[in-house]
Amino acid sequence: MKQILLLVALLTSLTDSVYAQADKPLRVFIRAGVKTHGPGQHDHPRFLGDWTKLLGERGVKVEGAMGLPSATQLENTDVVIVYAADGMKITGDSRANFEKYLQRGGGLVVIHDGVVSGDQLEWAKKVQGGAWRWDLPAEKRTKWYEGEVGVYFVDPTHPITRGASNFDWKDEIYYDLDMSPDVKILATSFHSVFVIAPQMWTYERTWEGGSTPHRSFVS
Repeated sequence: MKQILLLVALLTSLTDSVYAQADKPLRVFIRAGVKTHGPGQHDHPRFLGDWTKLLGERGVKVEGAMGLPSATQLENTDVVIVYAADGMKITGDSRANFEKYLQRGGGLVVIHDGVVSGDQLEWAKKVQGGAWRWDLPAEKRTKWYEGEVGVYFVDPTHPITRGASNFDWKDEIYYDLDMSPDVKILATSFHSVFVIAPQMWTYERTWEGGSTPHRSFVS
């Protein structure tokens, strides 16, 4: 299910762009990072290898690295996938390059702990529609839960989630993120009957100085 949703998200992230209209392969850059956590968890290098192969077999032009893409790489990219610890902590020249990418409407897919941005909270929220908060009292900061959880699709008509059915599994969810009011929530999960949290959403924004909205999908 994760693979199907991510693939559809990639292919729909630039529906209205000149790249999707042209007779060209979709150009994807996968930003990975070192593995963290225990066996089978947060395996960013494996994701990079598996998805480079999977997308390449489907006609997608794929580049990737264990760090952020260069300015030249971004110029030749339609969609950036971020799956790395603190993946949205982007500063300095890398941020300037990335903002130019956003200005021209570059697509973004953010997976799991890629959503974390360190102390770059407000900037990350503007890019992906939500931010992991470390800077609040314990009861208000972003939290995680590992165990038996359910995934509930609140928008079964969206191209990314069309045809998907609710399911239960053992996994990890995040909750109490700082969310923009204009995100479009596709799926939720729960920690308890009192905490129902977005787990998949899309976000669209025209970056300062740009004319074409960039689109983000976060899972």
